[in-house]
Amino acid sequence: MNLVQCSQNIIVPEIELIHDPDVKAKFDEKGDQNVTTDDFDDKIKDPNFVKRLEKTVHTWIKDIQKITALKHDPQQGSALLEVNFWNSIERSLERINEQLRNKKIEITLEILRRANKLQLVYSF
Repeated sequence: MNLVQCSQNIIVPEIELIHDPDVKAKFDEKGDQNVTTDDFDDKIKDPNFVKRLEKTVHTWIKDIQKITALKHDPQQGSALLEVNFWNSIERSLERINEQLRNKKIEITLEILRRANKLQLVYSF
C-alpha cells in the first residue's frame, strides 16, 4: 500500500533562485548590507549587463511558475495524498518567499528599474 502511495505522490521541486554573477560578486566583495544600486552605476549603461539581469528575472518567473502551475487531480489518490501535495506546495512557496526577501533580488530589480526596464519589474 505504501509503495502505491509513494508512486502517486506528486513531487514539488525546491526552487533555488539564481543571481547574476556580477551582482553576486559585488555582494561577496562588500557584504550584504553595504551594497546599493550606486555600486552598479557604470554597469547600468552596459546593455549586456542589463540583458543578463532581464534573463535572470525571466528565469525567476519561469521557476516560480513551475510551482504555481502544478496540477493535481484530487480524484486520484487518497485524502492523505491531497494533504501532502498542498503541504509540499506551501513549503516550496514559503522557501521562494524567503528568497524573494534577499537583498540581491531587491538590488537586481532596482537596477532594472533604474535601467528603465519597468515592464519586466512590474511583471515580476
